[in-house]
Amino acid sequence: MKAHGATVTQIAEVLGALVRGSAGHAVHGRWLKMVEHTTSSIHHNLGLLQAFADENGHANVHNKYAVEGVNLGRGA
Repeated sequence: MKAHGATVTQIAEVLGALVRGSAGHAVHGRWLKMVEHTTSSIHHNLGLLQAFADENGHANVHNKYAVEGVNLGRGA
């Protein structure tokens, strides 16, 4: 997951640089807020994925959780 986090950070830095480069445009503030919000959301979601993954990247969810009849836990 750390590789994904680094990639997200790099994307955010590039987008931020592009937004800062267009400082003369009226949409600058909105773009910057959108980039910040999107990056924050991605970091949050990757954090949730990491919290539910074991050391091998597999889902570490209790057997009682299922979606549409598909068991999300181990021992299915």
